[in-house]
Amino acid sequence: MKRLMLAILHSDTYLRDSRIGIVPRPADDCYAAAILKPLSGEQMAWSIAVATGYTDQLAKKFAKDVQPAPGLGTVNAALRVRWEKDLEFDPIVERFRSTSETFQANVSQALFATFNPFSQKLLEPKSSAFVQRLVAEIDNRNLARIAYLAVLSRSPSEDEVSDVAAHFAASKDRSRVAADLVWALLTTAEFRFNH
Repeated sequence: MKRLMLAILHSDTYLRDSRIGIVPRPADDCYAAAILKPLSGEQMAWSIAVATGYTDQLAKKFAKDVQPAPGLGTVNAALRVRWEKDLEFDPIVERFRSTSETFQANVSQALFATFNPFSQKLLEPKSSAFVQRLVAEIDNRNLARIAYLAVLSRSPSEDEVSDVAAHFAASKDRSRVAADLVWALLTTAEFRFNH
């Protein structure tokens, strides 16, 4: 099974970029480009928790129960149960649950990401270890790299690094700017889509 998965995951078809320079875009069944799919509600809840460092907080809080199991990766069953039974998990899942085959972003999702008390808590420097880490980073260019890698799982472009560094250099409230940066990255289409 591992060899089959390795072959599929390294195939040209699987590794295709979702962006394509051909207009109009070829039909999805031609497999000329990766098909963009929004994260499911469960994937979105996990992605938010991992990107903001909330799973790290849960792991510290329940340290004796959530030791990684050898050979099973970093997220063990105990941590999975703790997060999925958390009162904040289900509201995220329900808000971002897809009800059809086609993606339809809506205002309630945008408002949820901005005004939900749990979402706001994840971005408060007092309660978010990730935002605290960004605030403590002295090198603004490195700060941009850390944020992009943690939230979008990619390195930022030189323009993105320059923009973030300039924004932090011009700001007097690093805590607010760090929280805003994380919020901006979490609400991008790039974060919302599996590609």
